[in-house]
This record gives sequence, C-alpha cells and structure tokens, in this order.
Amino acid sequence: MKKQQRNQSNKGRQEQSKQQQPSRDNQQPLPQPKDYEEIEY
Repeated sequence: MKKQQRNQSNKGRQEQSKQQQPSRDNQQPLPQPKDYEEIEY
C-alpha cells in the first residue's frame, strides 16, 4: 500500500513538471489519458 502511494506521488510530481513546461507536452503526447482524467477530477 505504501509503495502505491509513493508511485502516485511521483506521478503527481511529473504531471506538475509537464504543466510547467507545455513545450515538452507538445512534443510528447500523453499515452495514458486515464491518468490525466484522474488528476483533473
């Protein structure tokens, strides 16, 4: 359970980094739209 929580934290950090750098997002599209949806909700 603790490992899963850590993974989520890492994903959240990566997501924030992507938001700060939109130029990178454009170059690399999100292969998993599910993750994005979960964060948006």
